[in-house]
Amino acid sequence: MGQEHRPQGGIVAIGFRGVRQDIEIRQGAEGGPYLCTLTNQDGLPFDLTGCHFNTSVRKSSSSLLTPWALAAMESAVVDAKAGRFQLWITSHNTGLMECGETEQDPKSRWVWQVDLVEADGRISPVAYGALIIFRNLCV
Repeated sequence: MGQEHRPQGGIVAIGFRGVRQDIEIRQGAEGGPYLCTLTNQDGLPFDLTGCHFNTSVRKSSSSLLTPWALAAMESAVVDAKAGRFQLWITSHNTGLMECGETEQDPKSRWVWQVDLVEADGRISPVAYGALIIFRNLCV
């Protein structure tokens, strides 16, 4: 890859770390789908043919052994030639995620990350940030 990638539609990734994009979701609600477009420095779409995304949601960046590290955020390439992909979190998963009484409560705070895995195995960061789960009052 080695090029600047600029996904459109809510996520912009520049440089080595990717871009920080915080997400807020109500507990038990669907998060997304967030439709993004990955582009090269010249503004043309990055061809995602043969690529996929590694996604992770954890309680903290140091919590390597959590069940949420495997399945909380989903991804799919929707148009490889146009560089378009989606990210989402199911309502089932957000319903299982712990949250506190307010969004500022540490129990409500999670972290997420998405990396692009190219067909040749190279991994490049796309985006990361805080994931804030706020209480569902309609349970």
